[in-house]
Amino acid sequence: MQGRKLLLTVLSSITACVMASPALSLELSAPDGWYAEANAGISHVSNTNFNISANNGLSYNVNVGYKIMPYLGIEAGYTWYKESKFTFEGFTIADISHYSFDAALKGMLPVGCGVEFFGKLGASHIRSKATLANDVLIDIVGKISDSSDATGVFVGLGGQINIMPEMSIDLQWQRATGNKNTGNIDLFSIGIAFIFV
Repeated sequence: MQGRKLLLTVLSSITACVMASPALSLELSAPDGWYAEANAGISHVSNTNFNISANNGLSYNVNVGYKIMPYLGIEAGYTWYKESKFTFEGFTIADISHYSFDAALKGMLPVGCGVEFFGKLGASHIRSKATLANDVLIDIVGKISDSSDATGVFVGLGGQINIMPEMSIDLQWQRATGNKNTGNIDLFSIGIAFIFV
């Protein structure tokens, strides 16, 4: 109930701001040109063909993009995800590291008061690497690592508020789609973007 009230308060504030001060909206909208952003948040791995645990954790993302016009940009990014664990009957068999590269078109919708919503659509390449974590298994079979790659659809949704023409705060969700060996990886993050004007 409190979350619903907070959401209604935020939406009411944005609506009031948009209607009351269109000049402020123009002044604080992010300018066209190059930008770079850094994000941190929580990732989640799903849709794998093996049992994983500890698959939620702190992850990082960096993006570089070019805003072609107020409603369209292009972007490339790199994401490092929290290491997950491959488990069997309560025992950790292997540690699995994940990272991805992505390239996407970014559609933007300025709504006023420096607030913009955006969506991303493109492609991503995920790489996962599993390394034996159980000392008994390592003693038996030696140090083994296995890598998997997958290229798939990349999507993202979010919003940003431009606190000044050269800087914005971003809140976003993104998904890199993989296969049964890498899984699909979601990232919910908050970050800061710098616009080079």
